[in-house]
Amino acid sequence: IQELYVHEMPLWIKMVKSLHLDSLFTLVRSDTKYLPAYQRIDTIDALNFYSVARKLRRRKYETRLVLRYGQLTMEDIGFNSILIRANTLLCQIASEIKADVPEWLLERFKRAPKALESLWSEEKGEYFSRNFQTFESIEQSSIMTFLPLYSGAISKKRAGELVTLLRSKDWWLPYPVPSVPKNSQYFDELRYWQGPTWVNTNWLVADGLKRYGYVDEAQAIIDRTIELATLQGLSEYFSPVTGSPAGANSFSWTAALVLDMLYSS
Repeated sequence: IQELYVHEMPLWIKMVKSLHLDSLFTLVRSDTKYLPAYQRIDTIDALNFYSVARKLRRRKYETRLVLRYGQLTMEDIGFNSILIRANTLLCQIASEIKADVPEWLLERFKRAPKALESLWSEEKGEYFSRNFQTFESIEQSSIMTFLPLYSGAISKKRAGELVTLLRSKDWWLPYPVPSVPKNSQYFDELRYWQGPTWVNTNWLVADGLKRYGYVDEAQAIIDRTIELATLQGLSEYFSPVTGSPAGANSFSWTAALVLDMLYSS
């Protein structure tokens, strides 16, 4: 397939938009055969993600090749927060088994807090992911802004600022924590990552809150998450407003993390 980059978009996706062929592509989508379309990303977005996946595959998923291609590169808050925490746990494991972590690797670990701090927006009062090529912040509020709590690499001051944000009316909904705040233009309480509450991100946020001393907030998230699972079942995600279940049923990571929450409570 030949590609013409118009607004950084392959020609065939541009054609789908102009000819309103999204309904045709919807017919061949497998995910919407099992779940209502309003609970998944729309067809145009799905085609855009498919386009990105094709580009990554052509580069054989090799980082050095992907980094040369500006469209696909982002310094993601969520990924890096989880990586920082994983590195901390790796060092703990190494200590327990009396294994040495190479000095060059430890040096890289030590750079993490400063690197994460560079993603903080003083003006907006939250963390944003950043374009790797231009170093411009991608200023879209999402659940990822709270994952630096999980990293354990931010200051107590920053943790306090995040908790203040978390307590705000657009984030602290009846069943927190939504994947985007209620005042976001993208908020849709049942559509995939555009609003629903997910158990996996709740687990990450609650874990971070506890380690920074915000036990009450962490327990509130845990209690409401367990309530969702008890009343609505082990669904993929839930409405943060009504608690309605959405996505796939009997979702494994929902089950696993609810069990962990029950155990830790």
